Amino acid sequence: MRDNLTIFSNEDGFTLLEVLVAFVILSGALGVIYMMLGSGVFASDTAKNEAEAILIAKSKMSEAVIVGESTEGEIGNYRWVSTITDTSQEEEDGLPHLLNIKVSVTWDEFRGEREVAFETLKLVPGDYVRGRR
Repeated sequence: MRDNLTIFSNEDGFTLLEVLVAFVILSGALGVIYMMLGSGVFASDTAKNEAEAILIAKSKMSEAVIVGESTEGEIGNYRWVSTITDTSQEEEDGLPHLLNIKVSVTWDEFRGEREVAFETLKLVPGDYVRGRR
């Protein structure tokens, strides 16, 4: 008779409290893993948007030299503005001119508006500047 009683003793298996503690620990760990995955996806999306904005800015900077004047426009979710100013002090024919070219690309994200901007100087022949005015 004694052998039958030892089969149903409290030493076998887990108590309800142990199972609840295990579930709490597991749910906390899964919550942390979910947050890490979510922030990784968010960072990836931000990097993709910034890379696209940089490509647009580079393209518009090259285009600004060819067009020779300030322009603006939209490409999808991105808005760009290019500004060209002549930094040369003298207007003598034949002398090269130094142009200041600025390109800014903005777009909207979850955290608000983001922007990338580039600025460069370009030395161009004097007749290039005279021809664009």
